[in-house]
Amino acid sequence: MPHAIADRELTPIYSIGAETGFLLAGRTGTQGFMDGIASKATFRQPAGIAVSTDGTGVVYVVDTGNHCVRKITPTANVFSRSFSQTAGSSGAGPMGGSPQQRRGSAAGLGGPDSMLVSTVAGRGGAGYVNTDSKPTLAQFHSPVGIAIDSITGAIYVADDSNNVIRKIEPDSGAVSTYAGGGGVTATNGDDCPPAGLRDGPALGSNGSGGGGGGGALFNGPTSVLVDQQHNLLVVDSGNHRIAKVAWKDSTHRSTFTFLIRPSHLLVCRW
Repeated sequence: MPHAIADRELTPIYSIGAETGFLLAGRTGTQGFMDGIASKATFRQPAGIAVSTDGTGVVYVVDTGNHCVRKITPTANVFSRSFSQTAGSSGAGPMGGSPQQRRGSAAGLGGPDSMLVSTVAGRGGAGYVNTDSKPTLAQFHSPVGIAIDSITGAIYVADDSNNVIRKIEPDSGAVSTYAGGGGVTATNGDDCPPAGLRDGPALGSNGSGGGGGGGALFNGPTSVLVDQQHNLLVVDSGNHRIAKVAWKDSTHRSTFTFLIRPSHLLVCRW
């Protein structure tokens, strides 16, 4: 099965197979904020990537510089095709194949002309706003990491400069604060939640992240991983720790330090 990687500096998204790969979306060296056909779409400092767990081949991308979450959707069954280079074909190196093979084609691998890029959540500007309805009204501030709950389909985003973990509902697209923020209300885009180091209830004492105080605090979370029990592991970069958000039920969860001062952490989930 192919994997997707983001080139943060040159901005494209690539799909990498066992022996070859191709440009999936974006334009090399061109930054911007444009949805549409993947070959014409643009990103700005793409970072975290997650592939849907429902077999559709949808790729979710955290577009850090545009402060939003994007997705790349196949318009044909391109993910059911083989991504391996055939024996004896020309080309060398990790990408292999000819330039056309590396970029993909409708008749072969499928490529950026058979994919669509759209914005899942966020409006392209930095801020801190949750929403119960239209997800493109929500605001993030330099989000970095992303993970998908394989059971529920919920999307979790490490919202770095807002110091919180956000959740995007799979059906409604509603965006909420899942953990962190110490109870700061996410309604005014100018109110950045405080950074800090505090374990305890994942949100404020009123359970909504909107006031009440006393909730958990992060300092620049950059990566998130979710297990099959809905627990989250969060790379809390500014605090040099791994935090765990333990799930009890839909309204009760707590945060505590899982690992202190890791010298290096590499989390791979294929």
